[in-house]
Amino acid sequence: MNVEKSIDLAVDFLLSSIEPKTGGSSAFYSKILHPINGWHAPYPETSGYLIPTLINCANSSSKHVQLIPKAIKMAEWLLSIQQADGAFSAGAWIQKNDLTKSPFNTAQIIIGLISAYQFTGISKYLDSASSASNWIVKIFESEIFPELSTRQHSFLPAYYSRIAWPLLQYTEINKDLITASTAERLLQIILGLQMNNGEFADAGFSKNSPAYLHTISYSLEGFLESYLITNNESYLHVVLKGMKRIIFYQTNNNRLPGELTVNMKPRFHFRCLTGEAQIAFLCFQLFNITNDRKYFEFGKKILGELVLLQPEKNGFRKRGGLSGSKPFYGPYARLRQPNWATKFLLDALLMFKSIQERS
Repeated sequence: MNVEKSIDLAVDFLLSSIEPKTGGSSAFYSKILHPINGWHAPYPETSGYLIPTLINCANSSSKHVQLIPKAIKMAEWLLSIQQADGAFSAGAWIQKNDLTKSPFNTAQIIIGLISAYQFTGISKYLDSASSASNWIVKIFESEIFPELSTRQHSFLPAYYSRIAWPLLQYTEINKDLITASTAERLLQIILGLQMNNGEFADAGFSKNSPAYLHTISYSLEGFLESYLITNNESYLHVVLKGMKRIIFYQTNNNRLPGELTVNMKPRFHFRCLTGEAQIAFLCFQLFNITNDRKYFEFGKKILGELVLLQPEKNGFRKRGGLSGSKPFYGPYARLRQPNWATKFLLDALLMFKSIQERS
């Protein structure tokens, strides 16, 4: 595996995804859906959590220092589209009147705002993260939590653990006990969704829908990052139990399932490449925490298979970008190269490189 080559390819794809006018990263590349230039509109949510990846990559190698101004401009764009109450809208940023507010998307953008603040020390990024966090807390305490306690069939997806993580990131800086309490309460509810075999109920995008490996990975990421902030061992246990199940699937089927049905049946007719990249990164994190070599080897195997799928030339697909699914027409991010798939691939590559350099 040529790690530096794969990093360079991923960086090239992500740089080409950045819209010059706004500085936001386009949601996906698809010559089928966008025959003229291939790129969709910029996506605030994934632009948010792309910021720390760009900064981390620049810090790892001087040849990628050009990513720093790109990351800061991305943060500036996010500041410019934040709503007055602190929320951010759902979906790609297309100039329209639909500004539906999204707690999940807002939380992912907090990750980027905090990263920009930590890198620059400029308070406006932290102020924006504060406003976004306060809005999320208000929504959960006044609407979402009460609905969960009063409606029998209400839906709270397991991947909302990735809302708790950014809230805890924020409280790590400002020691806001109310925000921390909301995050911990949310994690405790989701913890109750994990079954004995490590799988999560309600891990899909909607009630009674299949759970892609992407959203399953989201769920585990939220708990692992929250563990790294709080040192709450129960959060780490959630991840270890979930990863045990994932390794079981790989060991018994020689591949990871693309999704789990609502009846928790694994489906192997496609690969969710986005989720696989996330799993590789999670494995490297677990190796760093536990020093258990099995996680490193498992992550290395997955990563080695993924980098073979990066196009080296522009054509039907964009150079360097990871597709959402394999085959390309698979159900997750069908016929697209999402910016977040390559973001997660780059995260895994950088973590792998870091481990190798320490060895």
